[in-house]
Amino acid sequence: MISTGNVWEEMAVESARMARSVVRKFIEEHQNALIETKGSVDLVTKADMMAQSAILRKIKSFNRSCVIYSEELPKPQKIGNDPHAKIVIDPIDGSYRLYKNNLTNVSTGVLILDMEDRPIAAAVSDFDNEDVYYAGATGAFLNGREIQSSNRKDLDRALIAVYAEGGEYFEILPKFSTLVKKGARIDNYAGHVTKCRVASGIYDAAIEFLPAPLWEFSSVYIAQMSGAFVSNLEGKPISYGKIKGKQSVIVSSTEELGRKILKEFGREK
Repeated sequence: MISTGNVWEEMAVESARMARSVVRKFIEEHQNALIETKGSVDLVTKADMMAQSAILRKIKSFNRSCVIYSEELPKPQKIGNDPHAKIVIDPIDGSYRLYKNNLTNVSTGVLILDMEDRPIAAAVSDFDNEDVYYAGATGAFLNGREIQSSNRKDLDRALIAVYAEGGEYFEILPKFSTLVKKGARIDNYAGHVTKCRVASGIYDAAIEFLPAPLWEFSSVYIAQMSGAFVSNLEGKPISYGKIKGKQSVIVSSTEELGRKILKEFGREK
C-alpha cells in the first residue's frame, strides 16, 4: 500500500490498484467474454464491470461520504448523506485491447474532485506492469517517487502521442507529416498511460482530438501536477466541472511546446 498521508489520494491509488488486480486475474483465467458493445472501438466487456465493482467496493471501504460517477453507471451513486467529494472513475481505458489479451496502454483511472469541482487527487494504474501514477496537492508521483514532465520546448525529437478517429484522423493526417518534418516522433495512441508518461518525462506531449468525458481526465490532472502544460485544442484551460460534458485536450511538457503543436494544427494563431 502506498501511504501518502491524504485519505483521498490513498483512496484513488488503492481503488485503481484493486481494479488492475481484478482484471489481470480475470484475463489470466480467459473469461473476457463480450457482454455489450459501445461504438466501433470502445467495447464494454465483463472486465469493465468487474473493474467498476472492485473500485466501488474499495471506495466504500474508506467510509467517506461522496458521489461516484462512472462511464458504466447509469446514474451517479451517492455514498453517505453529506458528500465531501465527487469521484469520477474510468474502470478500463483501452478495453477493446483485451480481446487480444493485449494490456499495452490499458489502465484504470480515478479522479477525485471537491464539491466545488476542484481536483484534489487522481490515480492511474497501468495494467501492463505494476506502475501506479497518482497526484495530489504536493505534486505527481510514480510508485511513490515524485515525477516531473520534461523541459522540451521544440518539436525536434519531441515524442508526441495522438488520438483521433474516423474522418477526423484523415483530416489531421497531413498535419502529422508537418510535425514529423520538424523532427517530431508520432505515436498513434493517447490514453491514460501516455498522458501519465508525459508527466514522467517519457513522452513530450499527448493530444486527444476527439472530445473526451471527464472520466478520462485523471491522467490529465496527474500531468498537470507534474508541471506539464494542459489546455483544450483552442489553447484555453480545461474545466474539471464538466462531468457530463466533453472536451478536447493537449498535455505537453512545456507551454512553449504545446503552443507550437496547436499552431501546426491550426487551432491557435
